[in-house]
This record gives sequence, structure tokens and C-alpha cells, in this order.
Amino acid sequence: MQLLALIPGADEAIQSATREGWVAVLLVVIVIATFTTFGIVIHRIMREANERELRLGSRIDELQEFVRTNLLQALHENTQAIQQMNMVILKCKHETD
Repeated sequence: MQLLALIPGADEAIQSATREGWVAVLLVVIVIATFTTFGIVIHRIMREANERELRLGSRIDELQEFVRTNLLQALHENTQAIQQMNMVILKCKHETD
């Protein structure tokens, strides 16, 4: 307090701040409300992103399972068909020779 007494105009500044204290309180409330709102919005966005990531992860798992079962089976069947066609072609070639 003694240091404030050495500053010229300190008493007037303290009295003015005391009279206008509600403005400071209102400013603090506005700042806290703003940060709280941003926090809630960011939390909601992050939760939705996490849910979307989980949903897309399950879809990728389903796609991998589809490739593993159906497409690999189709590839195996096509490979067998091509082998049989090659054997028929070779057989025809040997018969013509």
C-alpha cells in the first residue's frame, strides 16, 4: 500500500476501479463464458470425430473381410478356369501335332 501511495494519482485510480468493479466482474464472466462455450463446442466436435472414426474403422474391417473371402475366392476360381483352358489348349496343340 505504501508503494501505491508513492504513485501520483493512485488513490483516484483505486477509487475509480472500486466504483467500476462490476465492469471487471462482467468482463471476467464474459471471458469465462466464451472459453466454456468454445470448450463445449470443441469437445462435441472431437466426440463426433471419434464416433465417425470408429464407424469408418468398422466399415474398413468389413471391406477387408469381403476382399479376404469373396474376392480371393473369385480369384482362385478364375485361376483354376485359366489353368483348365491352358490344359485344353495344350491338349489341342498336341493332338494337332
